[in-house]
Amino acid sequence: MHLIERLTAAPPNARMTTLFQRELERIRALRGAPGERLAACVRAFELPTLLFAPGWFYRSNPGTGADFARQRALFERLGVDTRLIPVVENGTVERNAAIIAEAIRELDQAGQPAILVSASKGGPEVAHALGRVLDPQATDMVQAWINVGGLLLGAPLADWAEAWPQRWLTGLYYWHQGLDPAESIASLTTQRSRARFAQQTIPEHVLIVNFVGVPLSGHISPGAEFGYARTRPVGPNDGLTAIVDELAHGGPAILQVGLDHYYRDPELDLKTLALALTVMLELGHPLPEACAP
Repeated sequence: MHLIERLTAAPPNARMTTLFQRELERIRALRGAPGERLAACVRAFELPTLLFAPGWFYRSNPGTGADFARQRALFERLGVDTRLIPVVENGTVERNAAIIAEAIRELDQAGQPAILVSASKGGPEVAHALGRVLDPQATDMVQAWINVGGLLLGAPLADWAEAWPQRWLTGLYYWHQGLDPAESIASLTTQRSRARFAQQTIPEHVLIVNFVGVPLSGHISPGAEFGYARTRPVGPNDGLTAIVDELAHGGPAILQVGLDHYYRDPELDLKTLALALTVMLELGHPLPEACAP
């Protein structure tokens, strides 16, 4: 609770959260209005291409939502161009950062503006692509980066899994699940992640917005219990990493109290749209008439 109070009181976070809450109320109101008002509002913003960097095992285990399928379908119904970056689902952070960098170069060469959206393991991959792999001028078309629960400074659970004898047990567990973590776990250890983070400088023109779930112990879902218990020694965490380690390079944070790393929220679609509109307003776009109360 102390962490929540401190983070929400920080002026940049408070201002961004207020803007987000206002847009969420707008979305809620327009959803119930006649005449497809909500769809008209979102379309009027003319969002640029949304470039999604998926999470771990997004192909083999899509039930986690790591493939952004729900969000991409929502935006595509509203006429927004979306693209899923084909990263290697069990690739290292460094390898996938190179793939993301190439996707950004393609947009830059085409002169196509974009907003990057990442979740979980996609967070450090986007951060490394923007802040280390790419030259700043190659990121000109990237207007903003929405970081959802990014494992930016790694995961203590990865440290635990890489230690002996857990490393042997981890391999056995994933073999039983029909999955191969390859070297991806090692790339998420805290020492390697912190060293990588220290090398990064995100270009100033890229707006960073952190969307962060902050659960109390009673909010932890069954899938996050194992990681939550083993991450508690480092402080407040979302079931996989420390909350403070999810905040990207000074960008403001919108906290979602009660949500763990898997973001099971009955208002997920509404918050997805509200977050997109919040970013567009923060980028300086005026509120369209179609969105008026």
